[in-house]
Amino acid sequence: MADSLLPCPATESGRYAEDVTSRQVVGQRKRAVDGRVPGRRGLATRSKLLDQTRRMLVDTPYRDLKVVDIARESATSPATFYQYFTDAEEAVLALAEDLVTEGRDRLTRPVSEGDWSDAGAYETCDAVAATFLDFWDENGSLMAVIDLAALEGDDRFRSIRSGLLNALHRGDRGCGAGEAGGG
Repeated sequence: MADSLLPCPATESGRYAEDVTSRQVVGQRKRAVDGRVPGRRGLATRSKLLDQTRRMLVDTPYRDLKVVDIARESATSPATFYQYFTDAEEAVLALAEDLVTEGRDRLTRPVSEGDWSDAGAYETCDAVAATFLDFWDENGSLMAVIDLAALEGDDRFRSIRSGLLNALHRGDRGCGAGEAGGG
């Protein structure tokens, strides 16, 4: 896989995930396919391409996404697209990785900050469910792609799906621990 402009999340131990070895990273800055570090305009172009990819996923089946269509709808050229991603799937993968980062914070907050005492447990459960459903409503087309690709055996998407689910699991560590022992 060619180097691409994908995020490189560090694990809790500070070591990068296994698939990061194929990417070039300068600190937290991301490199384009050609190895350069994009500036403000380059990052804006990348963001525009990702936003359009996300919009197209709503109406276009994942397997039917084409670089030329994404570029055209973004008012750029396919050559510009290829400066940031090697193919449409890589753009979807970048979106999915960004979703894990967003989901890690957003989905764990109501679990870890909720009141799990008898009086507050129902409201906390309601908040957790509402947060997850809102997250799904906002990101359903991308989450469906993640699920589909993971079920088809794509380890990259399986890892992303696990990251989302593990975020929820990490959020519930310690929740209710005091109540369980004291009740």
